[in-house]
Amino acid sequence: MIVPAILPDELIHGYLVRLSSINGLKISDFLLYVNDEVKASKNNQIPSGFNDVISKIVRMPQAYLLKHHSLIHLLRHKHQLKNPTKLGYIYFNTPSFFKEENYFCRSCCQEDVEYHGYSYWRVTHQLHGLEFCLKHRELLIQVRRDRYFRTMPNVIRSDDYISAVNVDASILKCSAALRFFELCEDFQTNEIYLNRNTLTPHLRMLAGELSINTTKRNGSIHLSEYLAQTYPTVWLCKYFDYWRKRENHYSDSRTMRGFLTRHYSHLDIFNYLLVIAAIDPNINLKDYAV
Repeated sequence: MIVPAILPDELIHGYLVRLSSINGLKISDFLLYVNDEVKASKNNQIPSGFNDVISKIVRMPQAYLLKHHSLIHLLRHKHQLKNPTKLGYIYFNTPSFFKEENYFCRSCCQEDVEYHGYSYWRVTHQLHGLEFCLKHRELLIQVRRDRYFRTMPNVIRSDDYISAVNVDASILKCSAALRFFELCEDFQTNEIYLNRNTLTPHLRMLAGELSINTTKRNGSIHLSEYLAQTYPTVWLCKYFDYWRKRENHYSDSRTMRGFLTRHYSHLDIFNYLLVIAAIDPNINLKDYAV
């Protein structure tokens, strides 16, 4: 079997597509070829035990592979932040990302073909809320999941993809949003566990300086109002559950106020990083890690 090197920022699932293609196999057949017990489900889900198989194929420790070629650390914190010691191991499942579709950049694709002879799927292009390439500052191409599972970006025909819709162009000029994406990438690649005992007082202090309410009685503006003034509202409503409920746009719920307290543990990491990027864009997450 021909085993190419996995490329920088290459998504594991995309690497499997490339690996099977090089060896002249369909990816479903390839999964069976490398491990008789591995079978792809109807939803193209790769069984949890497969991480050990692919780790051996690329000769990389599982921890390193998942850290640099997946979004597993963000996935662990998708629904709530807990003490790291209480976090159970989440088995590797490549298609379990946060967007309903998958994305690639035309310019990255062209550069890949010119340099490698083919293109590949990047981890950073799948970051939550990201609709443009951080390198080229151009709109990403949205690809149907079934098509994405079968091939590489450079062989996708024009009728096989759909450009992202309802994109607010102002997101490209929003420095806080750019910082949010950087924090997401930093959180994932460095496997950071935030220490809320030190981070919360820091955020509360800065929130007070910005006249943001840290209790029901102080401050002149709700945190939700401040975020609505900082980020494009269309983008917030599209990617963040809290903002999809219009009645919450200008009045804080317990969920939103919880970001500035240490007593509320069920915090979505994306909303949390959204708050951090808006209140302290110069923050170094490592300074507030456990």
